[in-house]
Amino acid sequence: MYVLSSVRNIAVILRTFRLEAPELSLADLSRAVNLPKSTVYKLVCTLLASGFLEKDNQTGKYRPSIRMFEMSQFILNRIDLVREATPFIKLLAKQSGETAHITYYENGEVIWLLKVENPFFVQLYSRVGRRAPAAATASGKAILAHLDEQELQQVLAQGWKTLTPKTAANDDKLLQELERIRTLGYAMQIEEVDIGVASVGAPIFDHQRCPVAAISIAGPVGRFSPDAIKNYGRLAKETAFAVSERIGYLPARRRNG
Repeated sequence: MYVLSSVRNIAVILRTFRLEAPELSLADLSRAVNLPKSTVYKLVCTLLASGFLEKDNQTGKYRPSIRMFEMSQFILNRIDLVREATPFIKLLAKQSGETAHITYYENGEVIWLLKVENPFFVQLYSRVGRRAPAAATASGKAILAHLDEQELQQVLAQGWKTLTPKTAANDDKLLQELERIRTLGYAMQIEEVDIGVASVGAPIFDHQRCPVAAISIAGPVGRFSPDAIKNYGRLAKETAFAVSERIGYLPARRRNG
């Protein structure tokens, strides 16, 4: 495996900061990386310019920035989400007889975080870590339907890659579909991601009532009859609501007493 020494050294610098050593001097970092101060200074300047470190002008020491904290929170949130959702996803796969997923939303895309297959049926080409345009997937469209207007417009402005001939290719078609999703409470896609595969998805909301992830049920398109889609939609909504509650979501009426 090819490793860039400069990137490796930056990683070592970032790992040097700990709870017991939240602020470090240039000399501290030089010893940790075992490089001359002049070299470490250039690396630190890069991290400062990128917003990953900040300098205390009184002590002259460096510390991780708020951006690092935000990134760590993003990672921790995903870990908590998977842990809380796993038993629900396993039950969903059993109830539906299909493959169940949980996906996370990020900048117009969804990322597969968890996949539970029904071992008695056809296995799907989907893997943890896979990314796809939110506008093409059932889980992604379930999330897009509940984004605020500014976020949704950003997604529309940047566009998305069509994965199959059936992927929604224009704003008007997608916006009409998002309206239906808000009414139904779940989204669907038929061969928009992979030919021969259909899925149904419902959004997961966090404690701020923001859509951060989604539940989906996927399987061969031949098993997604209108009645099956309604049943899967109901199961997806129930599961997504249960997971939402586990990560702090409260419906508006419950908040208002």
